Amino acid sequence: MRHRAILCAVGLIGCTAFGPLGGLAKDTKVVLLAGKKSHLPGEHEYEKGMDLMRHCLDTSLNVKGVTVEVHPNGWPEDEATLDNADTIVIFSDGGSSGQAHPLVSGGHLAVLERQMQRGCGLVAIHWTLNLPSKIGNETFLRWIGGFKDYEDPPRPIGEPWRVQDWSKQAKHPICRGLKPFEMPEDEYKTPERLLSDEPQFVPILPFPGQPGDPLWAWAWQRENGGRGFGFIGGHKHTIWEIEDLRKAMLNAILWTAQKAVPDDGVISSLPAPLATSPIPVLIPVKIDGPVHDPAIGSYWYGPFNESCSLVDVNGDGRLDITCGVNWYEAPKWTKHAHYFEGAEARNFLHGHCGEVALDVNRDGLTDVVNSGYQPDIAGVWWHENPGPGGGQWKVHRVHSSPFMEGILLADLNGDGRMDILMNHFRKYGGAEGEGSVAHVEAVAWLESIDREPWLVARTIAPEAEDHGCGVGDLDGDGRLDVVSRHGWYQAPPDPVAGQWRLHPDYDLPFRASHPMLVTDVNGDGLNDIIVGNGHGYGLYWLEQQLDAQQKRTFRRHVIEEHYGNFHTMVLTDVNGDGKVDLVTGKRLFGHDGRDESEFDPLFLFWYDIQGGKFERHVISFNHLQHYPGRENVNEPPQFACGTGMKITVGDLNADGRLDIVVAGRGGLYAFVNRGLTPLPKSSNPRLPLIGEKRPELK
Repeated sequence: MRHRAILCAVGLIGCTAFGPLGGLAKDTKVVLLAGKKSHLPGEHEYEKGMDLMRHCLDTSLNVKGVTVEVHPNGWPEDEATLDNADTIVIFSDGGSSGQAHPLVSGGHLAVLERQMQRGCGLVAIHWTLNLPSKIGNETFLRWIGGFKDYEDPPRPIGEPWRVQDWSKQAKHPICRGLKPFEMPEDEYKTPERLLSDEPQFVPILPFPGQPGDPLWAWAWQRENGGRGFGFIGGHKHTIWEIEDLRKAMLNAILWTAQKAVPDDGVISSLPAPLATSPIPVLIPVKIDGPVHDPAIGSYWYGPFNESCSLVDVNGDGRLDITCGVNWYEAPKWTKHAHYFEGAEARNFLHGHCGEVALDVNRDGLTDVVNSGYQPDIAGVWWHENPGPGGGQWKVHRVHSSPFMEGILLADLNGDGRMDILMNHFRKYGGAEGEGSVAHVEAVAWLESIDREPWLVARTIAPEAEDHGCGVGDLDGDGRLDVVSRHGWYQAPPDPVAGQWRLHPDYDLPFRASHPMLVTDVNGDGLNDIIVGNGHGYGLYWLEQQLDAQQKRTFRRHVIEEHYGNFHTMVLTDVNGDGKVDLVTGKRLFGHDGRDESEFDPLFLFWYDIQGGKFERHVISFNHLQHYPGRENVNEPPQFACGTGMKITVGDLNADGRLDIVVAGRGGLYAFVNRGLTPLPKSSNPRLPLIGEKRPELK
């Protein structure tokens, strides 16, 4: 990484003023508030940054008597914890357009004002300083001596603040133990409104080598004795690897908390690499499921709808779940039956094999598009969202076929709007998957257009469809190609009017998963294909290879050979490392017991993909299967989560983490992401000692 030199040309001798002398009768309490994640991996890592600060203070060799709390989502659930905090540190998004500052909502500014009036310290990092003019002038200027005024910047954007008088800086306690260091080039300066002429203002991090020595950080002493600190950097998480910058931040936290800063500054170390990497904690929630009542033809294994979508149905800002004829209202998942026209007459045996959320008619309301192969719902249907309080959703048929396998969202024509790729299974001799071919549909997609009928069918290849498909750029030309069981279709420059070209570079001897996934598995710059056996054993990836003549081939690698029915899958970042992981599982009773592995245990797995290797992690594994016609030693299971025909990923509770929702014949389940293990020390609840009165639970 290239660097440009900045401070810390500091005088390090004679730092005896500014901090209270002597110990405190009680532990110094530091509250760290981490905003919601909003940027790319490695940027604006608020929670990771605050966890790192907690670790450094908890494990410092020369800091004792400090208690640290970390609160995600920008604000504590119980704000009473702020009442006895000695300092509050905020690392979050700012208040500019499209961003969510945790202080500019919910009356939080008034709460913080009370803390400032009693002399509590305040540290603001990076975009936390970003506030509207009126709010910043009335709060941060008084509390910490400055803020980023994005509405009325004091200077042109990009021109940094320059401070000439550094006489007070060298002896400040925040500078104890600091040595000169460099600021990474990817950190950027913004124009701040600062009270730099006031005697309470102390510049901390100057920027040598630039005209006028622009400022990166400052300290502020309020008239009531409270203290503040502002730091403009923190864009990249890697900035905290700089030991002396980290020391300046830790020193500032202690100083604002009225805690004596050690003569050598706060000694800290980064967390040692763990022998076992942290893994996500996914809490299972059963939302709904079939009734086990053989008398009416309903069993624990269905029928139940096998696909779902995330849609804000009632307009309250929360993501609800649509699944078949019902929708489930967040956050308690209250069931609302028969939300669209004709749903009451739907035979409960007939469910959707595909369901996606899409604003079809571009009215700003998210609709639901689904597909089915049973006679009364054969084809693709658009359920039009009438808006909150608008009654039942109107239903429109947009495609007819009794051979539907599912639908996928993808921008196939590159216009920035999602289109729909359809998938149909072949009919073989009257039964799917056996004998001679009896019926083949066209490979086709529905183009999203800006006028009625809103979705228009486009053909990729006539009479070529088969079980399973996917989308992705296989040839690196920037256009989305279509992958299928029998090869891949190269997208032309004009995907609507042009000719799609079939490349039979591979042929799969099984009914492929829906979707097939396209991603660079081994990091060689070429996209590969991940595919499961949808109705038998096996999970694979097809490695794309180019020879010297640029001839393309695909080499099949085994991921799993003893698990089966990988009918659907999805790529998402499960563990928060900025790389895609694979989520898949066993479809429950896809062919009512006729397929391989149908009577094996149910499972839902995620795989960490690293350099062509797939490390399996269990989300759910059910040993308690109870199948018809088998020797069953267990009662019918109450929790039977595998997969159906689609896995849905989204942030159900708006906590910045991706959750997993699956609908299958065993019911509708959500796996709520609670973050990574092991939990930070300060996040673990303290258990009472033997003989100690148990604290009251709230």
